[in-house]
Amino acid sequence: MFFRYFVWHYGPGLRSFLAAERNYIDFGWYFFSISELTRSLFAPWHRIAEKKPGNIVTPEYWQALWGNIISRVLGSIVRLMTIFIGLFFEAVILLIITILTFIWITAPIIIPIGFFLGFAELSNF
Repeated sequence: MFFRYFVWHYGPGLRSFLAAERNYIDFGWYFFSISELTRSLFAPWHRIAEKKPGNIVTPEYWQALWGNIISRVLGSIVRLMTIFIGLFFEAVILLIITILTFIWITAPIIIPIGFFLGFAELSNF
């Protein structure tokens, strides 16, 4: 019976555990839309853009140009902040996953050792 447990724990159990962990990584990536935000990094904020008049010497042209630049810079700042928050979230998730994977792999060994050390400590008490 113990042998079957170890076969399951390090076989299908570990594969299912890693698949569940992969879901957490994918969740963070898609929740923060990291790929989409990277592709549209310099797009105007909420598509706020002014049409530029054809003549470069008019003040309306320069007003539209600077308005569009400000909109793009604002959009880039917000997108970069969201990307960094998402990457930080992913790093935290990866750290937690690493710790949990280590616990999963070592638990069948550590738990019996803990019992034996606990009983040995009780017998010395």
